[in-house]
Amino acid sequence: MNLHTIAGHSFDLDRLPEKPFVLDVGCRGFDFTKGIRQLRPEAYIWAMDPDPIIEKPDEALCAYLRLALVAPGQPRRQRYASGSTGEGNFLTEMQSHPDWTIGEVDCASIITISALLPAVFDETQHPGQQKLGRKWDLIKLDCEGSEFSILNNWPGPIAHQISVEFHDYNCRSKYPDSYYEGLFARLATFGYAVVRHELSDINGRGNIGHWDTILELR
Repeated sequence: MNLHTIAGHSFDLDRLPEKPFVLDVGCRGFDFTKGIRQLRPEAYIWAMDPDPIIEKPDEALCAYLRLALVAPGQPRRQRYASGSTGEGNFLTEMQSHPDWTIGEVDCASIITISALLPAVFDETQHPGQQKLGRKWDLIKLDCEGSEFSILNNWPGPIAHQISVEFHDYNCRSKYPDSYYEGLFARLATFGYAVVRHELSDINGRGNIGHWDTILELR
């Protein structure tokens, strides 16, 4: 195992092929996308962020999707809270808030996004018959609280690695250890194992949470 970290998100570099399929959810600044591109210049990268102020990057960097990732079955348009700095924007049910601008953004589920992956034929096992879908090699989730519903509705073994930032630093009572035990037990039925899930203070301000969790398909 060769754990590597880009912009606070870790993954096993040894499990990342030369031409990986990568989904960067919450791609503001494109730091993670750029880091992957440096390590794997031939990577196929889809970068997602719904924020309307983000400028579309150079086409050579990635395919950019101005969408919010949500759990399957959730509405395709949802309210979105934007702050003055652009950091920490999140999907919300609030109608209004004195400190946040509330608008609407387009959304898509991981099932919809995964349909963008090219399919492949395994001619050795099913000559001319069986069409097999690819898996993501790496999915990064940094979606300001939406990761809980997304992972609780994860559709199966669709990615070899998931690097997720859990936004539980101000709501540990809502997401105790028992919550994660249940979540990880569900993901284990698809073959996922927890590689890292530790509490840390990511910015030295006392915001202690699970900022850098890694799940691998075994």
